[in-house]
Amino acid sequence: MYSRESDLLVCACTWHTGGLHHDDATIGTCWDADRSDIERAGVIPNAKFMSTDSGREIGNHGSVKPSLDFAKPHIVDPENHHVRTREFTDW
Repeated sequence: MYSRESDLLVCACTWHTGGLHHDDATIGTCWDADRSDIERAGVIPNAKFMSTDSGREIGNHGSVKPSLDFAKPHIVDPENHHVRTREFTDW
């Protein structure tokens, strides 16, 4: 891994619970991905904590589920999408 990639990964992992937003697309996307699926912990996603347009859209809905429509053909169980997905070769 290149130094910049390592730095981005370290920043994303270190600050993902305490950082509000990030201008870097990679870090912001990592944080939004985690926050988009926070319903698994009983917390409703909120747009004010999202860094990207897609993340804010999920936050505005209060759920990642409306965004899963495009992926449904590839998800075994949309209600438990974070638990089990099909293998890449099954697509």
